[in-house]
Amino acid sequence: MTVLPDFAAYEAKLAVMAALHAEILPLNKAALFDALQAGGVHLVVVSFDGCGDSGQIESVMAFTPDNSEMALPAAMIELRDIVFSDLSISSDQRTIREIVEVMAYDLLRQTHDGWENSDGAFGEFTFNVAECSITLDYNERYTSPSIISMNSEEDDMAHSYHHAVSSARKWGGTPNDYLVVHNLLDSSKVILADFRHRALFHHAQGCWLVEAILGPIITNSAGRVVPVRMIAEQHIAEDLGRIPSFADWVRCIRLEPWMGRVDRRPTDDTGTLPAKPDPASPFVTDDARHRAFGAGIAQHPG
Repeated sequence: MTVLPDFAAYEAKLAVMAALHAEILPLNKAALFDALQAGGVHLVVVSFDGCGDSGQIESVMAFTPDNSEMALPAAMIELRDIVFSDLSISSDQRTIREIVEVMAYDLLRQTHDGWENSDGAFGEFTFNVAECSITLDYNERYTSPSIISMNSEEDDMAHSYHHAVSSARKWGGTPNDYLVVHNLLDSSKVILADFRHRALFHHAQGCWLVEAILGPIITNSAGRVVPVRMIAEQHIAEDLGRIPSFADWVRCIRLEPWMGRVDRRPTDDTGTLPAKPDPASPFVTDDARHRAFGAGIAQHPG
């Protein structure tokens, strides 16, 4: 005999949990914001990303009132949580970072349950200490079929300025606040004048590269701190409908024989060595420096 689960009882239990979460959220929020204020924190920005049934917090960054990045305070504070088995409220000492992440995950589950599924979503929470507020900027991905026109460059891709206008609508300020990010992403157009130029920067690693070049944040003209990687993700998602990996681009590159060609250099055993480069030339290095460079690569842990 098959015993069916009691869905009504389970749903009733979830309703009780939701009520308990609403009860403890103000307590956890008050404890967190008191600790952040005592530590001199002005803003905390939490970035998240997920797809394919897996999602995670990408970064937690704290900022001073003058928008300089700072470390989160090391204080331990009390976190109240719900024990699912008996619906009791537990209490534990956690770091500020742990509580920020727990609250972000809880709020995502309450507002956008399943955000990490299928094409997934990305965004950020902004914990504003002065206002004692938590703001969610949520962006959902979706895949839609499209017909690509090869008649016009403008048909195939948005201009950097159009992306900047979109950024200003999303985060405030003016388009000029964001052009440096969008111009860098589209700078590959100098190499190739059709949409294939996007293979250089329009992928997940490209977002991190843009952040490494420009820094982790910008402060727009409205005074808001915006993570550079979030701006890059917005640009790529608008162009492609999703954020691919570099491997997605490489899989579309046809292998050619010249790609694997290795020049044969004569050695002491097989022939005469090439002439030694001119040491005065700034454009060549001697064999010893080549060997040192190669050894450095071989020893690199990455």
